[in-house]
Amino acid sequence: MKCPFCAEDIKDNAKKCKHCGEWLDANKTEKASVKQQPPPIESFKSPPSPVQRNYGNSSNTYSSLKGLSKKISKAILYISIGFVIFVLVIWFIIIIGNQFEGSSKIKNITAKNYHLFAPSDQIAFYDLNAKYKDIYGKGQNEIQKSETYNKLTAERTAYINKIQYKINNWVGKISITTTRGAPDVSIDVEAKISGVEIKYSNKYLFENLTEKAGSPVYNQLKNIPSGSYVRFSGEFTKAEERTLFTEIGSVLLPEFSVKFHDIQILTANN
Repeated sequence: MKCPFCAEDIKDNAKKCKHCGEWLDANKTEKASVKQQPPPIESFKSPPSPVQRNYGNSSNTYSSLKGLSKKISKAILYISIGFVIFVLVIWFIIIIGNQFEGSSKIKNITAKNYHLFAPSDQIAFYDLNAKYKDIYGKGQNEIQKSETYNKLTAERTAYINKIQYKINNWVGKISITTTRGAPDVSIDVEAKISGVEIKYSNKYLFENLTEKAGSPVYNQLKNIPSGSYVRFSGEFTKAEERTLFTEIGSVLLPEFSVKFHDIQILTANN
C-alpha cells in the first residue's frame, strides 16, 4: 500500500510510515497533526516592556522650585523689613523718653551736664587748648614744651581774632566777689570742657573791668547765687597778656581777661 502522506510503499498493516514518519492510524494521525501544529500566535507575544515611571518634566520641576524659592525670599524680606521697622520704632520711643527725662532733669544743672549746653565756638576753643595741652605734656624737654607753648599762644590769638573777640552765650560756673560795701564786683567764670579748665575774669592787673554798682551786669548779678552755672556773653580784652604769666600755667590752667556784657542763670531755655 502506498503512504497517504508521502506516497511511498509501506506494509499493509503499518501504523506509521517509515518514510515520512506520519501515523497511519486515524487517532494517531489526528494526535500527530495536533502535536505538530505550530503554537498559537499568542505564545509568540513579546515580553512585557519594563515599567516606566513618569517623573514629570524636569524643566517644570525646576520652574516650580524656582518659584517656591522666590516666595521664601520674599517672605524673609518682609520679615526683615518688619523687624527693622520694629527696632526703629523702639529706638524712637527710647529717644523721646530720654528727651522727656532730660527735660525733667534740666532744672538741676550740675557739673556733669552743664557742658552739654556749650555752643560750638566755645567747644572749638576748648578743643584747640586740649590739643596743645596733650602735646605739651608729652614734651621730652623744656625746648619742646616751649615750642608747643608758642604754637598754642599763636593759635589762641588767631582764634580770638577769628571770632572778633566776641563771646556769645558761653557756659560756665560763676564766682562773685565784692569789695567792702559792694561798690565793685569781681567775676570769675570757669568751665571745663574737653578735659581743659579755663577761667574768664574781669579782675586783671592791667585793666579795671569790675562791675560798678548800678551797671546792667551788676543788677543781673544780684539775683545769681555764686557757684551757679550761667550763660555769659562779653568780649576778650585786647591786652597783650590774656593768660597767666607762667608758661605751664598758661597751657594747663589758662585764664583770660574778659569784659562781661550779659550773665544769666543756665537753663534749658536760654
